[in-house]
Amino acid sequence: MTITYDQFVRENRQTNNKIIENLFFIYTGIKFDTKSLWDRGEEISKEHIVKGDLLYFEADNEDSCVTCIAESKENFMHFINGGMYESSLNDDRWACRFIGARRVVNL
Repeated sequence: MTITYDQFVRENRQTNNKIIENLFFIYTGIKFDTKSLWDRGEEISKEHIVKGDLLYFEADNEDSCVTCIAESKENFMHFINGGMYESSLNDDRWACRFIGARRVVNL
């Protein structure tokens, strides 16, 4: 049986970062947590973000961060409450929390 990714997310009630980790594993076959992806990824300036880059934001919990996937230089997707959403880096809520971007290649 084939299900949509939104159905998969809702059924598994995964956190945003866990979804990113699972997507990375599905497409590469390599299992990394989002911290490892930050450490291994190439640092990308905000001006050079492209679709597929990983974006990191401060979370409400100081001990963690939110990892998102770039859709373009300004937009990204993230997962909240079992759904997928698109937001803008120009949105005040996200702009002030932006930590950095990473491009993960040649693992």
